Amino acid sequence: MNTSAQSWGPGHGVSRVPRLKNGRKAAGIPMAVGGRRSHAPQPDATRRRRSTSRRGERLSFGYRRYNLHRARLGQRHKFSRELPVVAQTEIETLNKTSDVKKFLIAAGLWDDVERAKLGRNIRAGKGKMRGRKLQEQKKPAHRRSFRSGPWKGGQKPAWC
Repeated sequence: MNTSAQSWGPGHGVSRVPRLKNGRKAAGIPMAVGGRRSHAPQPDATRRRRSTSRRGERLSFGYRRYNLHRARLGQRHKFSRELPVVAQTEIETLNKTSDVKKFLIAAGLWDDVERAKLGRNIRAGKGKMRGRKLQEQKKPAHRRSFRSGPWKGGQKPAWC
């Protein structure tokens, strides 16, 4: 530390950090602005390398984790058909929520909407006081084309 910083000692009404000779500014300590690093890197620290012999195990673990995620997704959502469901662009012209509901029933996606609607419950704990009273289930995701205008039907339906 190339500074003139020394502690003033007790009895001055300030903390006992090293201070520069020409003022009150603290220097040479980790808490001060521009001070030294708290835990500087050590020269003898070695970097751990991943073993290439266990690469297959890591890959198989990733596949198992992915399949577990898919199994959990199957427990959460209820669909009576194979996913993803791709609809024609005419669905974006629907203006009434009842029309969107009819489409979802015909497409076999209404069961998941019902599950999300009935799965709304009051949260446990202090989140209720902090503006997070209700826990809501994941709803079925939908995507629209980028250039389409606002989708009137199903914008904020009662079942959502």
